[in-house]
Amino acid sequence: MNRKLKRNIRFCIALFLVFVASCEVQDDFDSTFQIRQKILGSWTSEENSSEFGQEFRKINITSASDSVSIVLNNFFSSNSNVFATLSGRSIEIPRQDINGDIILGDGTISTDYKKININYAVEYETGEDDNVTAILTRDQ
Repeated sequence: MNRKLKRNIRFCIALFLVFVASCEVQDDFDSTFQIRQKILGSWTSEENSSEFGQEFRKINITSASDSVSIVLNNFFSSNSNVFATLSGRSIEIPRQDINGDIILGDGTISTDYKKININYAVEYETGEDDNVTAILTRDQ
């Protein structure tokens, strides 16, 4: 009987540890969701392009259909919506077609949520390539 009790206690401890370990994934997911909530809104983007030089534009970040994705409204070119995915404070712009031009890139969100740095590449419909650095600053 004593062996059976020890085996049951070990099983309960193992089950508890599996449960606790699985909760950590949810915490990471929630923190990405919370980060997304903190960056929604109006931003000013300073873009430095190898093709076009320096440009400034107003960007609006909105939430996408899932809890870890965003839409960058007016990013890259006027009236364009660029989709991105968050993982913690990292941003990934997956390869996507924007009016015939291909864009992809990545970036980081500052710890105070007031600045976002994004590096992205563009393959223009004309065949030319462009590398762009964008610094987004939160509008007050």
